[in-house]
Formats: sequence, C-alpha cells, structure tokens
Amino acid sequence: MSLAHFCPKAAPSPLLLLSCNNFTTHRRRFMVKLNDRKIRWIIHEKLRGRGAGELALIQRVSHRRIEQIWQAYKRTGILPALKTPGRRRGPPVRLHDAALVLKTYDELKVNALTLERVLRDAYGIKLSHNRIHIILKEAGRALPQPSKQKRRKWVRYEREHSMSLWHMDWKQLWDGRWWIAAEDDASRLIVGYGEFQEATAEHTIQVLKQAIDKHGRPREVLTDRGSQFHANEGERREKGISQFEAFLAEQGIKHILCRVNHPQRV
Repeated sequence: MSLAHFCPKAAPSPLLLLSCNNFTTHRRRFMVKLNDRKIRWIIHEKLRGRGAGELALIQRVSHRRIEQIWQAYKRTGILPALKTPGRRRGPPVRLHDAALVLKTYDELKVNALTLERVLRDAYGIKLSHNRIHIILKEAGRALPQPSKQKRRKWVRYEREHSMSLWHMDWKQLWDGRWWIAAEDDASRLIVGYGEFQEATAEHTIQVLKQAIDKHGRPREVLTDRGSQFHANEGERREKGISQFEAFLAEQGIKHILCRVNHPQRV
C-alpha cells in the first residue's frame, strides 16, 4: 500500500505515531468523510495554530473543506453540524408518470436506460433509469438483478505482525519540497520520515537506514515503481539494479513492488 504524507509547519515530534488514515497517495486522490469527532479535532488544532493545509493532508480532505469548517465555527462559535449522509430522496413518482412508463415499455419493449431517454425527449418526464426499473419490476415487467445489488468486496492488503512489511513512498508538497515516510503495515507506526529538496534514492536510503537503526530490519519493504526505488527494464540492462534495491539486498530485505495503478495491492 502506498503512503502519502504531510508537512507540519512546526518541527516534527521525535516520536510520530500516526494512523495510515492520515495519508493519501499521489496516485489515488480520494476524500474521506468527516465525522463529529474529526471536526472537533480540526477546530481544536486550528485554535492551537496549525495550518489548514496540514490539517487537510492529515484528514485527507481538501484545503477548502478545512477552511469551510473553520469559517463556520468563527461565524457561529459552535461546531459545524454535518448534513445527513446519502443522496437526497427525490419526490415520489406520480401515478400518471408510472402509467406512462408502463405504456411506453409495452409499446417499445426496451430497457430502463432507453426508456429514460424516450420519456425525457418525447414527454419531458425526467425519471432516472433506476426508478424506471423499480416501476417495471413492481409491475412484473422486469426481473430483479441481485448481482448489481451486491456490495463490492475489497480486502485491504495487511500483514498480521509488525516488522514483517514496511511501506515507503514519496510525496511532493505544495512548496516544491519532497516528503518521504516509512510505515509498518501491521501497527501503522511511522517508523521513519524525512523532508528533502529532491526525491532521490540517496535520501530514500538515508530515511530507511535511520528507521532500521531505531526499530530494526523489516522482513520486506513495499514501494511503487518510482525511479527512487526501482530500476525499469531498460535501466537494468544498462546499469543493473537500482541503488535502493542494492541496499535492500545488502540488508537481506525482500523488495515488493506495487501493481501498476493499484498502489494498495501487490
């Protein structure tokens, strides 16, 4: 699993215990929903003087979202309340529209997606194909589709024991500097980190050496296929393995590469 990182404005604490939820990858930019506890923490940290950019990276939300929460708190003096999650329910389907759906289906014998366009273009009725399918199903014109109703299963790659696998990854910050961190897969402990002007193999090895000196050697290290970690086929033919790979070999550490476009899987 690839890491993402944050850059504190103040000097980092010697012991940095952070959850993996405090990171986001540079390949997968997704937002995590806030809750009341996280909003209380954001307000508390803002009152202590921490920057919105840092808090946004930690909570994996946008800088704008942090500012919205902070401005709402400054205006009212109370914690902002979250809206009810989920989509807003639309108005109930009128009997006339439902009858027209069934009439059009009986005439054309087409699927709900096509009916959605026909009803919109011919009659000016805006019904989603999902609602049309429900109408057809309740009237016995369509069959249930259980395969589309199942929740997609996704199992996160995670080790059971600490020191069996560390993750490493680089993240470029908004001011052009680079941040690297190494994280233990099982415990989610940040075992090493550093901030540099350039993302190089030398700096990668430096951070890993410091982590090993402090915590010991992991059995395996998982990275992406960046040039700081891995030599591609052309480079291997010309120069051999990368500097980072050579260091891992010297330490007896197995190097695992993420799958392409799947930073959390191998």
